[in-house]
Amino acid sequence: MCAQCRAPGSRIDWYAAGAPDTLAGRRTARTELAAVATRQLAPLGLRVDAHPGSMTLAVRSATGRTVVVTRLDELADAVRALTGRSVDPLEPRR
Repeated sequence: MCAQCRAPGSRIDWYAAGAPDTLAGRRTARTELAAVATRQLAPLGLRVDAHPGSMTLAVRSATGRTVVVTRLDELADAVRALTGRSVDPLEPRR
C-alpha cells in the first residue's frame, strides 16, 4: 500500500477492470468513476470528485459537507451520512 495516497500496490478495484495496472490507469479509472457517480447522485444533490494526486474520492453535498472515501463500496455509506437516505446501487432507476 502506498503510504502517501493509501492506494493498494497493484490491486485494481473491480470498477477499474480493463484499466492498465499502473498508477495512471487507476487514477483515470477513479476519475471516470467520479464522473459516473456524480451523474447518478445528482438527483440527491451530491457530487463526487476524484482528488488530484490521490486515490480518494470526495462526496460533497450542496451545502458543502464532504465525506472522503477510498473505495467504491464506501460511497453508499457516504450518501447515507450526507443525505440520511439509503441507496442501493443495484436498484434499477425509474
